[in-house]
Amino acid sequence: MKPDPKHPPRARHPADPEAQGPPLAADMAATDGDAPAPADVEVPEGVARAPELSEEGLPAAQEEAALYRDRWLRAAAELENFKRRTQREREEWTDRRTAEIFEGLLRVRDDFERALGHAADTNDDPVLAGVRLVYRRLVEFCERHGVTPIVALGQPFDPALHDALLQVRRADVPPDTVVEVALPGYRLGERVLRHAQVVVSAAPGEGA
Repeated sequence: MKPDPKHPPRARHPADPEAQGPPLAADMAATDGDAPAPADVEVPEGVARAPELSEEGLPAAQEEAALYRDRWLRAAAELENFKRRTQREREEWTDRRTAEIFEGLLRVRDDFERALGHAADTNDDPVLAGVRLVYRRLVEFCERHGVTPIVALGQPFDPALHDALLQVRRADVPPDTVVEVALPGYRLGERVLRHAQVVVSAAPGEGA
């Protein structure tokens, strides 16, 4: 069949399966045998080939790897110490702020106690009943959050818990005993929020 000059045959794209004929002998020869060795593969421009490690260079490489590992361990230890230090500082800051808040509330509690100490012992006054209710709620709030009074009266004087205002001669109690509490002290857990201001006994012949 002769080709029609008016309708020449359509050129086929090389990717067209129909355009692919049987493999040439040169192509089959290229596929025979082993693949080229990695050393024979052409490295693109700009890409560095990994250096070949000889036996002479192995100790140096091991020493460098140990150095990098030591640096990594040091950095990890410093990070862990930083986390612990930050956590400790955050907790200390929180404790200080909590103590400051409760110290302010204790001054309000002192005012309530002084006012109620001078009030008449009656339940007929609704205003006084309301003040007592607010005071009880304040006391309950403090106790619920771990704020408790320091027991001082009749106890041996302890400078970690008490502030001595003065000494008085007393023959009926041992020396250095708290005989009067001028201002109560309070704890927040194990922390002393405020020392109790007290009067301490002295042996006869000592003190005021």
